[in-house]
Parts: sequence; C-alpha cells; structure tokens
Amino acid sequence: MLTTPHPLIVGPYTRKTDPGVRHSDRFLVLFADNDPFTLRTALDYFENSEFDIITVGSEQAARILIDLNADALDAIVLDGRLTDDENDMDRSGYELAAEVSARFPDPPRVLIFSRYEDSREGEVERDGIIFVSKYAGYAGYEVLMEELRKLINLRMSDAPHTTHRPISQPPPVIILGGEADDADRLRAELMKYDIYAVHCTDLSVLQEIAPHLPPAMIVVDLDASRPSEGVEAIRSLKKLQEESGRPFYVVTLSGHEEVRHEAAQVGAQVFLLKASSEIDALELITRMAQYKMELERAVAAEQLAAQGYQKLLGQLEEVRESPERGMSAPLEMVRRALNWSFLMPKEQLVLSSLYTQMLAARERTVDAATIDLCIEGAAMLAADRARAADVRQWLERARRHSPDFTLVWLDEEVFDGGPEESDN
Repeated sequence: MLTTPHPLIVGPYTRKTDPGVRHSDRFLVLFADNDPFTLRTALDYFENSEFDIITVGSEQAARILIDLNADALDAIVLDGRLTDDENDMDRSGYELAAEVSARFPDPPRVLIFSRYEDSREGEVERDGIIFVSKYAGYAGYEVLMEELRKLINLRMSDAPHTTHRPISQPPPVIILGGEADDADRLRAELMKYDIYAVHCTDLSVLQEIAPHLPPAMIVVDLDASRPSEGVEAIRSLKKLQEESGRPFYVVTLSGHEEVRHEAAQVGAQVFLLKASSEIDALELITRMAQYKMELERAVAAEQLAAQGYQKLLGQLEEVRESPERGMSAPLEMVRRALNWSFLMPKEQLVLSSLYTQMLAARERTVDAATIDLCIEGAAMLAADRARAADVRQWLERARRHSPDFTLVWLDEEVFDGGPEESDN
C-alpha cells in the first residue's frame, strides 16, 4: 500500500511559494559540514531568513542529495574539509565543489564555508565557487548569507528553472549494507537501465538524507553482518517512512531463506533470495515498474483532489455572492468527489457532511452562516486535503448550527491521525 506524502512530492522538494519555479521568495540551500555545532548554528541563523536549508554531516550524504536535487537547489554550501577537520590533506569539500561545477550544465552556485582556505591552482576561484571564512564567528554567517544572495541573484538572471524531478524518471535505488563488491555489481546492472543507484554504507547517512529524497526504492542487503543488524535497519527505515512522509519501497536481499519472515515482520515490502546481480537487478526493475505506477496514480490523485476542491471552493464562494445560484453546482462537485477511490477518512467526513447539508439546501434558501460553514469545509479540503485540519471542531460547530450537517459514522482514529490515512 502506497501512502502519499504531504505536501505532494513529485520531486525531492516542494517550494513554500510558487512551487515548480525558481523565482520565488524562498531559496533552497544545501549546507554540508561534518561539525554538528556548525550545522546547528546554521539552522538557527537561517531560521528567519529567505532561505530554506537542508543540513547534512557527511560527504556521502551531500553527494547523494546533490545528485538527486541539483535542479532544485539554488546554492550549495560546503565545508572545505568534509571528512576530517584535522587532516591537512582533506580537500573533500573543494573536490566536491569542483565536481558539481563540472558535472551539471546549469549547476547550483557553490560556496566553500571553512576555516581552511585552499587556493591551489586557483581551483576555488572558478566561476560559481567562492570562499567564506568561518573564523569570523557570527559575522562570518552574515558574510555567508550576503554571498548566497549574490550567487542566487546571479543565477536568477537566467531563465526560470523547474524544480521537480520528472515523474517519468525511475525512482532512485539506495543500496544499504552488503559487501562493497556485491553492491557495486548490483549498482552497475541497475545503471545499465538508466536507474540512479548508490551504495549507502551507513544507516545514519540514510537517516540524514531520507526527508529530502524523492520516492525511492531502498534495498537492504542482510548478508554483510548479523541478520539482526539488517532487520534493525529495516525497522529504522519503516520509522523514517512514517516520520518523513516519503513513500519508500523497501526490498530485502539475502542469501539465506531463514531471515525472510523476520524481514517481513518489521516492514520490508519484498524479500528476494539472492541469485545473481543480473537476475536481482531485473527483479528490482520489474518491481520498480509497479511501484512507479503506484507513484503516478498517487500524483494524479493528489492533482485531481487539489483542482476539484479548488473548484468546489470557488462554486461556494459564488453562492455566497449570489445565493440565487443555489447549491446544484457545488452539490454535483461533492457527489463526484465522494466517488473518488483514494479518499482519506477526513476527506470522507467533510464531504459527507457537506453532501447532506447541500441535499437539504435544495429544498430551501440557504442562510449566510450555513454557506460560510460550507466554505470553511471546502477550504479545509483545498488546503492539503484536510490532513492538518481540525475536522472535529468544524463538525461540532456545523452540527450545532444545523442538523443537516449529519454524519452516518464517526471514527476516533480519523481525528487522531490513525493508520487509516492512506490514498489506497
């Protein structure tokens, strides 16, 4: 069963303002640093700015998110030494910055924020890569923010860029655990079919990037260590899925049949007994095709609901302006919505209540307070399908106002955000 994330996630990031186009009043910045204090300080400092920042603490996490979010990022901030601050030879941040500038045709602007400046061969002076020193303390963050504004304004002088990873692309595959050689062979087979695949060696890295991944297939190899450790990884992934709202598809791989039952118990959707990298890759691709169909259906459902509820809201507002129009048009829209197969319980409650009221309203003139309550209900639906709405409070007020706001059934789990909230 696929649970649709909220808000709608077609790609890895949905902007708060003007989703789908870079030209908005919010800008997305990836901030990578292996120092937890720097990451906490950056989050605090940027909290009330025009920037939304994603913070990660490793080179691998930064690399994966750049690969999957390059078209959505406005800028990237990298520590010069992303692996070891005490190692003079660590230039991982500089190397990743140069790689980003070289790999992408329209790369996000990159800035090095570090205590250690490295201008060897002018590498950090190339277009789009500049250096800001951490040694200035909080003043350094002021300089950093001003430089980010300059870099983003420079990029915005180009044509607008879309921010969504196209749904036509296959979901990425994140391989967790397993021997490096096995993972490399499986990754190579998947990439033959133009599927982005990466070996994630550490569960903590996956936990860090999970809230910012697009819908993804997570392959957990149970054979690299004790099976109990792999099972714990699956359990953690299930928790991540619930907390982040991301629709992960979790597959377990093992050469041992006896771990199948335990893997299923903790939340893996699929267990595959290892055969060969070629066969395993083809099996994953086949299952991915079904997963992609579910994603496309979820996206279409989300878009249908958004447009349908906006239409209903507009119809009710027209009735408020001209009561003589009557409730026929909004009633038909509600009747149509009630037949959608993907409704969540909160939606069903609001729609059913609106439906009974509108049916009764055909027999009489609707008063202004009733229309306002109907508009409030429609507005909850239009605002992310009433997911975060206080439906209970609205229903209580509606019933006190008119007995025609009547419900056939009521389930407490609906109001508690219980497990029934899914789109299937």
